[in-house]
Amino acid sequence: MPAATTAQTFYLSDLEITADASLALMAGVTTAAFTGDATAELDVPLDVLRVLFQYHTDASDVDNVVSTDTLYKVVHTTTSVPISENFIINTIVTSGKQDGNAVAQDLARDYVRYLANELFNTVMGVDLFDNEVELRANLNARSRESLNAKLLELADEGVLDANSSLANPSKKLLKQIINNDADRFSDSSISFINVSGLAEEQWYKMPLIAGDVICFLLHVNSAVDQKLIVNSAVDDPAQYTYLIKMHAV
Repeated sequence: MPAATTAQTFYLSDLEITADASLALMAGVTTAAFTGDATAELDVPLDVLRVLFQYHTDASDVDNVVSTDTLYKVVHTTTSVPISENFIINTIVTSGKQDGNAVAQDLARDYVRYLANELFNTVMGVDLFDNEVELRANLNARSRESLNAKLLELADEGVLDANSSLANPSKKLLKQIINNDADRFSDSSISFINVSGLAEEQWYKMPLIAGDVICFLLHVNSAVDQKLIVNSAVDDPAQYTYLIKMHAV
């Protein structure tokens, strides 16, 4: 009886074939610009923004189930105040200034000049206020509180997927990057960088780069009955809106 033989591996070039893969797609969204009555700008450390806005992907399922594909979240707690430390004290008005000749152009001073212009028809009326410093300090504090509360609200929403009807800035950022500069996702120095360093967690920093600008609106309401200090017949100063531009540095 012949001895048992060992299994072999055979190569048949005659069976060589080619299959054309279909096009892999990434759905982006067009950046929709908006404006304010004036524009004010500040610098924010790049990594602060990249960690604030996060996304999650994995390679385990390879399906189109939106609840298990790309996920999004905003990461912010009461002990991490990344943006509001500089907001709005170091936020400088760059266009739409109330007084283009003034040396100090921070947002709080600009808004006090706006109030003077509305109430006295001239920015020169600011010195008629008895509490200019208090006005500036209160606007600084309340703006920071408002931004911090918004970030906490977004963070409390937890992990969102493409099915969610909630507005999510991390999702909007990622979709705009896909639409405007998809090449970033092939650069391993800026994309798919794990936040924790633990590969199994698969939460990644937003692929932002130095020079990116993130914009949002700050609406400032005057105090109720502000008009009464000059003339009860006029209206209170209208809501004034600043377009805030955060520069990643």
